[in-house]
Amino acid sequence: MTLGIFFREVITMSVWVKLRKQWNPKSKEIANEHDQRIIHGAGLYHASNEPADIMRINAGANSMGVFDTAIDHPAIPIPAHTHIFTFDNDYNVNTTNTLREGAVGSGTSLSPQDARGGCAAFATAGLDNDFYQYNSKYEFAKVTSGKHIWFWGAFKASDVTQSDIIFGLGAVINGRGTIDATHNVFDTGVGNRLDFIGFRKDDGDAQLDVECRKDGTATSGTNVLALANNTDIFVGFHVVSTTKVEFFAGTSLSGLDNHVATITTNLPDDEELAFIFGLRNGDANAKAFYVYKAVILQDV
Repeated sequence: MTLGIFFREVITMSVWVKLRKQWNPKSKEIANEHDQRIIHGAGLYHASNEPADIMRINAGANSMGVFDTAIDHPAIPIPAHTHIFTFDNDYNVNTTNTLREGAVGSGTSLSPQDARGGCAAFATAGLDNDFYQYNSKYEFAKVTSGKHIWFWGAFKASDVTQSDIIFGLGAVINGRGTIDATHNVFDTGVGNRLDFIGFRKDDGDAQLDVECRKDGTATSGTNVLALANNTDIFVGFHVVSTTKVEFFAGTSLSGLDNHVATITTNLPDDEELAFIFGLRNGDANAKAFYVYKAVILQDV
């Protein structure tokens, strides 16, 4: 090998080594860029106030589905506040330790039923304005700045026109006071429903409405979904900080992707909230109400 060829090979090797070092996938710079490209392409992001191993995925705008922007890895992460209400055994409808019951009239109170996945049902007594209402024994959810709440559940009623229906999150009535004909979640004002996020239906129509109510002042969305007797209704909402609530509803599980309303005012951010549901007669005939699993996720 001539001296010229030797130096040419040395220079070529030097350039290769330099390029190899520059594009070494193990180098910090390239690894960071590589990770950033993967994360960006997958739609993943990380919240700086969370543990390093918790990743989120932005699946689209908030109005695309109940769980858009929910933590996706793992599916239900350890840091999340997770509340699941199921109705497949007697303990889950216990009115001493699990739920609080209020009623007017002596119908058949909430009891588990034979059903895929489990459900519970009650039947009102047969007079106009007889009702049953239930809420979790304790309040556990709170609208908080910078935090999200995701809620979904399902129910059905035997008579959707001649009934009042309530389903969602609300403050318990008047500090856990007595529930009676003038003191209940179906009516509004002092001693009734003052703080609420969720779904309701008024006596005399078969249309589902949505509502955010704070200290007795409400913002509503009306006629968001037509209901039918004995038909499962899947509903959900996504509370985005203290700024808005996106509502979803339909007659199948895909209804949780069916955006029906957005409310930006009167979010009850000064009260803890409980899971609440119930039905009140709109005429002098007994009604049956069925409730299925409900899930509530909250940011830590």
